[in-house]
Amino acid sequence: MTFKNCHWINLLFERFRITLLFALAACFLCSCHHSHEEEAVAFCKSAKSEFEAGNYAQAIADSSKAIDLNPSFVGAYNLRGVAELSLHDFAGTIKDCSKAIELNPKSAFSYCVRGSAKRQIEDYHGAIADLDKAIALNLDSALVYEERGRAKIAIKDYPGALGDLDEVIKLDPSKPNADKAEIYSLRGATKLHLKDFKGAVVDFDKAVELNPNAVDAFSHRGFARKKLKDYTAALADFDKAIDLNPKESGSYVDRGLIKNNLKDYDGALADFNMAIELNTNNPVAYEGLGATERHFKNYGKAMDNFNKAIEINPQDAWAYACRGYLQNDLLQWQQALESFRKSLELDSSLDYSRLYIWLIRAQLGEQEAATKELADYLNSSVGTKENDWPIHVGKFLIGTLSEEDVINVANRLSKNLEEEDGQLCEAYYYIGMKHLLDGDKSGAVDFLQKCLDTGETRYLEYESAETEIQKLKVNNKKQ
Repeated sequence: MTFKNCHWINLLFERFRITLLFALAACFLCSCHHSHEEEAVAFCKSAKSEFEAGNYAQAIADSSKAIDLNPSFVGAYNLRGVAELSLHDFAGTIKDCSKAIELNPKSAFSYCVRGSAKRQIEDYHGAIADLDKAIALNLDSALVYEERGRAKIAIKDYPGALGDLDEVIKLDPSKPNADKAEIYSLRGATKLHLKDFKGAVVDFDKAVELNPNAVDAFSHRGFARKKLKDYTAALADFDKAIDLNPKESGSYVDRGLIKNNLKDYDGALADFNMAIELNTNNPVAYEGLGATERHFKNYGKAMDNFNKAIEINPQDAWAYACRGYLQNDLLQWQQALESFRKSLELDSSLDYSRLYIWLIRAQLGEQEAATKELADYLNSSVGTKENDWPIHVGKFLIGTLSEEDVINVANRLSKNLEEEDGQLCEAYYYIGMKHLLDGDKSGAVDFLQKCLDTGETRYLEYESAETEIQKLKVNNKKQ
């Protein structure tokens, strides 16, 4: 959230205005015989008027004069702190609100404003502590929950953030539509992190209903729909996001990935190229372009793009994995091993890297050691990932699951026909490779062809199966 794009400061000040007026009145009644204090009240009233008019620098100047005349004037410190917050002087806000809290430890407003300033300087835990205190002091405002929710998102406390955003929607149903749309979109994005994709779509639906120009809501809904494998609807969302903001590189990347899933490879190629034209430092665009070039058998271009993605972001685990898949198919096994191991070093959850490591090591004559390595990992996954499809493939590779069983699991674990075809594509490839390792070329060709017969060109195993069949044909001709 930026101050420019929301009414946070003005709304917060509206609530603060009552507190300030009481402070001014109390100060006046207690000090009507003291000219300095009367003058301090006058300066604070002037500061309030300047703040309401958006003249934040003058509000700070007038508040400072009030404080010079009465160093114990809590309202003046709070007012100056809010004005400083409006000008992004977060250190000044924290200092003034801390002084206000020192003078009045029960000033909920001071904790709230200081918490907001701390969030802006990325002191998220400090922000949450201050906002907790504001709520404990009965500042039951949607604005406080919103600030705390955003701070919790920053520290990846998504369940806590979700609870706070629920409160925002409940406490402030009268928000302007654009602001309400932003909150629904934020809650939807939080649900994405919690993998509640259906719930996220519901929130994004509400966001775009309230604000038909909410670009982020369309792009995030597209991502949620992609996760739900509703590719046609996802494509429509990314089309709309691009229509609203044609200069956003990420939207072209997202649409390109969807087009790959829909097997519109020419369209994907155009989108990835446009994404790079708009932002030459977007590693995901190069990954997508590399994958699409690989589909067109432009292996040199594909490798260049994967290397570029790694150059831009050396911590991108998926870029190393993509390079490994291509190196494997080009029979660059040692290089592929290095790429897959680097991908796992950066992200240990990439189980398909482990499967390809087993295949490569087995082909290099290290099957016993490869089996032990993979078995150790599978044993460590018991109770956590044992129902994941790649884990069952791993069991098949090490010999604890039969061909028939792995095919049955591919059918049983799939959520729809599309996913079933994809998992069968993978199963047939790995079965074919085991036949090949056992010296059964005829059986290998049968299963590799079954992989291709699924038509699941989106899957890396499909392309690997194509490579293996072509290699077998070349070898047969030589013989």
